[in-house]
Amino acid sequence: MCYSLGSNESRSNAISDTNDTQAAENERIGLPEGKVALVPLDAIDLEDRTYMFRATLRLGPLVASIKTHGILVPVVLRAARPKYQAISGFRRIEAARRLGLPSVPAVVREELNDEQAFLASVLENCQRKTYSDIDRAHVIHEYRRRGHTNAAITTVMGLNRRQVQYLAGLLELPAAVQDAIDDPEQHLSTTHALVLKQILGDDEVPDYERWIRRVNEERLSVARLRRAVNRERATSEASVLPTIFRASDTDWEAGVIRLQPVKIRVNALTTDEKQALKAELTRLLAELG
Repeated sequence: MCYSLGSNESRSNAISDTNDTQAAENERIGLPEGKVALVPLDAIDLEDRTYMFRATLRLGPLVASIKTHGILVPVVLRAARPKYQAISGFRRIEAARRLGLPSVPAVVREELNDEQAFLASVLENCQRKTYSDIDRAHVIHEYRRRGHTNAAITTVMGLNRRQVQYLAGLLELPAAVQDAIDDPEQHLSTTHALVLKQILGDDEVPDYERWIRRVNEERLSVARLRRAVNRERATSEASVLPTIFRASDTDWEAGVIRLQPVKIRVNALTTDEKQALKAELTRLLAELG
């Protein structure tokens, strides 16, 4: 049987390994077995994305890989009428469509109810580690919508309760932040986003997009991001920069000046604070003649 492009031996080994792993998982959770078949693309409902819990179908290098090596891991389909319904493998199906391949190798599940189809989709993607954190957040949302408990989510997805809580919270962030997390070309990670949410969450209009740009442009680590946000907030909350002169020991008439032990972060100063500091320094320079 030919599965599209690539050598028969490599395809055979990959498919055999995948089937063995899937069979073990199916047996563990009680899902019915499926049969591997070569399914024409026009027999699959390509518009049905009921079980695609992905923010974006990012194909990346997948098209080139399939062109060179073929589809090594079968997609999973649900036997339905009038066409097959995709359960997992949406990226592989889309890549095959773009390449003009007539068919894809698939594990066809003949008897799956809606709940089993949902579970099969989640398991296959968790097992292959293809979900991004935003994808996981969408899966958790769907789990909860279906009435599942956190215990069920942690068992199937291999997460602890705290991870479930954090990931679910990502969907509360603006779309720009979610897109940045989901985009492998950007430097913003889930932890970056959670730090921003923690610090900026109470702001009336949190300026997430500006911080996304800074994280990308300056390649800020999470620790540096936290320091930068906290420093900026502390600066903005201060009404004015404290004077650099100690009033109790400074006598301008007598020409006695006592400076404060002030630490100044120039890059964190506002325009008004810089002007105030310049005025004090100008007065000091004037005293020095």
